[in-house]
Amino acid sequence: MGNSNSRAIVINLDQNKLFYFSGESVSGRVDLNIIEGKLEADEIYIVLTGEIGYTTTRTVSTGRGRTSRRTEYHHVPFYVAKFIFARPESGQNE
Repeated sequence: MGNSNSRAIVINLDQNKLFYFSGESVSGRVDLNIIEGKLEADEIYIVLTGEIGYTTTRTVSTGRGRTSRRTEYHHVPFYVAKFIFARPESGQNE
């Protein structure tokens, strides 16, 4: 597809929030700009992933009676969906 300067993808959400909750609608616009050349693709799609993120903190011994606190970051996906926007029809070349 050429180098990364030959295309640009911009995603603009109508509400730019850090968190979305069950039942909320997410809407916006995805713009794909082909700057130079010709883009060949089997399909155009977007994958939505819902993820829970949380941290845990624990105290660990570092030796000689010293301790330190360690924070671990966890990400658990709970929803993944692929939505196809465009694909060539059967027998279509271009």
